[in-house]
Amino acid sequence: MNRLCHSLLVIAFTFICAPSSVFASSVGDCVAMYFYKQGCPQCHAMQRPIEQLIEAGWAVRAIDTGREPELAMRWHVLRYPTLVLVRNSREVDRIIAPSTAQEIQQRLLAGSSPDSIRERGSTAIQSGMTVRGQSVPAIIPMATALVSSTAVKSDFSIPAPAPSTRYVDPSMATVRIRVDEPSHEAVGTGTIIDTFQGEALVLTCGHLFRDTQGRTPIIVETFVNGVPRQHQATLIDFRADTADIGLVSFRTDQEVGAVRLVDHLEKLREGDSVYSWGCDQGAIPSRRDSRITKLNRYQGEPNVEVLGAPVQGRSGGGLFNAKGELIGVCYAADTERHNEGLYNAPEVVYQQLNRLGLQRLYSSNSSTSNIAATNRTQSPEQPMQSMPAQSRVTVMVEQNGTTQQWQIDNPTPELISSLQQQSATNRR
Repeated sequence: MNRLCHSLLVIAFTFICAPSSVFASSVGDCVAMYFYKQGCPQCHAMQRPIEQLIEAGWAVRAIDTGREPELAMRWHVLRYPTLVLVRNSREVDRIIAPSTAQEIQQRLLAGSSPDSIRERGSTAIQSGMTVRGQSVPAIIPMATALVSSTAVKSDFSIPAPAPSTRYVDPSMATVRIRVDEPSHEAVGTGTIIDTFQGEALVLTCGHLFRDTQGRTPIIVETFVNGVPRQHQATLIDFRADTADIGLVSFRTDQEVGAVRLVDHLEKLREGDSVYSWGCDQGAIPSRRDSRITKLNRYQGEPNVEVLGAPVQGRSGGGLFNAKGELIGVCYAADTERHNEGLYNAPEVVYQQLNRLGLQRLYSSNSSTSNIAATNRTQSPEQPMQSMPAQSRVTVMVEQNGTTQQWQIDNPTPELISSLQQQSATNRR
């Protein structure tokens, strides 16, 4: 198992630049849901045809029925392998048992709507896709999301990084993300924050996956000299409730680099010069220079406000300090009151990485106890303080005339916050 996708629900295939010549040059809006079973010889024989379809530009959702039996039941799949061809969330065709890539593509084209059929490699503007941008925040914080905070799989561990991780300028680590939704294709931006053995981890916003919850194809496009290259991606984890942040991964045979995250001990300041990268209206990534105007103006998760409202398509793009370190993730635009962009603060990024055990990406000593995260639910009388690298809490409990004392080395911020709240409550 690889480092990022251990126990994931989707298998990811790598795109190559030159599609096989046996295919026609067009693709459509029909999506293939490929149901397979581990240990099935016929399913193994289907691996190459499925790879060829992906290489040709078709959206294929690979489903291991041992991990996702509920999907097999929902689509009434009883034999393996089975391909269910879907358009606008409705089944239009079904292929049971092994088949050739050519036959599958013919039926995908037949199942696609005529006006969706386009030349392979069309850009976002050429294909007429709908760009999912920042929702106008008439009410801040954002309204309750359609789904609760959820992870595709959060019960896996990620080992230490390989020494081969290559850090690059944010311009080289910014990607375009396309999510296949029932009626259109949503587009946002992401930033590569880690690489390992041909696999890259991308940080983005969570609302890109709010409607689909990762159950439809996700495409990540990297750029070399302005030329996009597509990779089928896997949703790792996302939040779209009080926070708006997510992670996807993809495999690639090309060398890609990652950006550094700002260390958790560094503090942002209003007036700091910053810049962002994003895909305006789904175009190739571009840079915007700005400055921080306000920190934590709005209630909810820690947030950074930056001068200049981002346009649609920049959702999920990174915000960087003068050293090129990632300090935030774009999630909304305030165009009515301040003409400013809203970004998740570093604390939100840290919390998301903590869910996957990736503290090493932002902490020099890889200790969760050193996160200077702001807890918005704590008492205003006792603001939560940053914990030093080496800290200790001593607890004395007196009960029935007996005193017990405990010492806790490197307490977590959550424990400190809980103690502070309890202490403030007792003083009232």
